[in-house]
Amino acid sequence: MNRDGLRVIVPAAVSIAAIAAATLVFEWFIVNVTGLAELSHITFDLREARACTSLGPCGVVPMSMIKSGMYPTLAAVSFWGSIVFALLVLYQAGSRVLGGFANESITKAAHGIGTLVIITSLGAGYLFGPSLTPGEMMGLGFDVDRGWGPLSMLLGLILGHVALHYTREGSLDAPATPLPIATARPPLPMHTPPAGARVKEPTTPPIAARAQAPTIPPPIRAMPDAFKGRIRFSVITGDVTVAGIDARREDGSGVLVLWRDVVGLVVRRLPPELDGHPFVDLVSTATMTLRLLPWSRLTGEALEGDSEGRVRAFVKLVKARCPEAKLDRATQAFLDDTQPPAQLPSLELLAQHDQALT
Repeated sequence: MNRDGLRVIVPAAVSIAAIAAATLVFEWFIVNVTGLAELSHITFDLREARACTSLGPCGVVPMSMIKSGMYPTLAAVSFWGSIVFALLVLYQAGSRVLGGFANESITKAAHGIGTLVIITSLGAGYLFGPSLTPGEMMGLGFDVDRGWGPLSMLLGLILGHVALHYTREGSLDAPATPLPIATARPPLPMHTPPAGARVKEPTTPPIAARAQAPTIPPPIRAMPDAFKGRIRFSVITGDVTVAGIDARREDGSGVLVLWRDVVGLVVRRLPPELDGHPFVDLVSTATMTLRLLPWSRLTGEALEGDSEGRVRAFVKLVKARCPEAKLDRATQAFLDDTQPPAQLPSLELLAQHDQALT
């Protein structure tokens, strides 16, 4: 795992462990009781209270049965809210590390739940402890000590927010390198001609050639009517993202291919009956093949050049994101600028080629 992945998974793992300890292991309050020989101390966590005798046995009282004070309500909200928050952190961290992206809506919802739990945990652990008024009215004395539960909970919640921040798209990217600041050149020393010398009038320099306008790639033509319904996997539009390609094929189906699922690239030419146009097949899982043709429109990345140039640029783009993707010998020769794309000589061989991709 690279350094960027560790920035997500480490705070997420520590957050989940700290929340689990705060909800299931640590006490939040330990109350030593004086004035009653049968009762030694009472411990409180987010789920229940335990009254223990000096001999060892303890009786458990569920938090739902404690009616006085605000602690039972705050403890219940903190308990269930922290569990939901920890599950969302686990899901988002796994999605970002394994899939390359995380759902932004889930991240925002997790931030909201985490903020609520921080407020209730502060209230339960530091502002509104368990109400001991009934025992004080009976003449009992209480020495209240705070356990490790509140601190562990707040640490887990804060680290969970940090992990969620790093799951956002673009937050793992390296910062842009600042451009160097150009320094002004010192003025050239002025040369004063001697008295009586003839000063040559400055000549107007020749007009520099106009700067050439930037070349604009030729517009992408529409799919010829004669080809409609005759080419499988044909991509009409596609959006290239950090996670993969979200495309719509000619048959109307929407296909989302993630970079992690790409296994190979195949470059060929259509048979002469289809004018021999170059194409590239993006091969992933079954029924998910995408075929880029001269009329396929992509957004998110600019593919420069003519038909073969766009195909070569697309292959390089995918290889940069999927270094493990396989290339056959003909595709590798095409990528190295040494050979044109291999042509499928007939429609029958095109059908066999398509069958091998399904």
